[in-house]
Amino acid sequence: MAARRSVNAATPSSSSNPASSASSNRAPGGPEARTLDVSAMLALVILLLHVDETWWLRLSLTALAISGLLFPSIRLRWQVWLVAALVVLAGDLVNWQSADNHKFLIGYWCLAFAAALRADRRVETLALGARWMMALAFGLAVFWKLSSGDFLDGSFFSYELLIDPRFANVARLFGATPDVLAANAAARASLTAWDGTLTRVALEMPGGLRPAVLFLTWWTLAIEIALALAFALAPRLRGAPWRNGLLLLFIATVYAVAPVIGFGSVLTAMGYAQCRESERGWRVAYLLGFILLQAYRASWSVLNEAVARVLQV
Repeated sequence: MAARRSVNAATPSSSSNPASSASSNRAPGGPEARTLDVSAMLALVILLLHVDETWWLRLSLTALAISGLLFPSIRLRWQVWLVAALVVLAGDLVNWQSADNHKFLIGYWCLAFAAALRADRRVETLALGARWMMALAFGLAVFWKLSSGDFLDGSFFSYELLIDPRFANVARLFGATPDVLAANAAARASLTAWDGTLTRVALEMPGGLRPAVLFLTWWTLAIEIALALAFALAPRLRGAPWRNGLLLLFIATVYAVAPVIGFGSVLTAMGYAQCRESERGWRVAYLLGFILLQAYRASWSVLNEAVARVLQV
């Protein structure tokens, strides 16, 4: 009996075995499997809703996204994500003159997913890719803003508020009437007409719009610098736990004004993927943010009508 007890005492239990703990994390239903599965589903929803409308691109990615959402075994195959990346990036190259920046980011995220699924430590690899993609995205955005001659002086946001229909509600809140916006659109059309001879046109700028331009310019620059540093230096800043709150603040403030919902969705999905296992609360926040963004997308036309009615009162 004594010998048997000594043997039992010398045998390590499964709960104290690191190999057993790692395998349980990777097992179906374990933390790693759940993280990968949710990250994959978020990316598939993005492919379903936020890629270019070119028919062959839309047809192929819709079929891939629906298949992946219906069948878990498909959405965690690295080959599927490589194909998705190649299709998205091919569409971006074909439509490079009109493709939004976030559509390239979607293709890069699919590539990062394929690489992570090929790695031994899949969740860690995906998190690393998400963190560095955001550091580079925000870092390059800051570089462009600082090196461009038309951002720091407010010209960029002045033009966007006066011309881009996605900013029409904000412009109207600060004094740009429908007649002003229509006149500016007509001026731009005359400048870009194929048979036009104009080399410059003047846009009408309501005085109340200037404070909004200054705020948007400096708020965007400041928060993008902070985000680039937070994600690039996270390992040196003890993980920079405030990076998650800062990213969600950026998403909530920027995409409530500019309905570029595809960009916000990609950032939210990457934010979820880069969270550590101890940051489960932030993962829930990112999921709620992702759902809210899709609600923004669905209700933006309703919001346009509501703002128009309020301004007519």
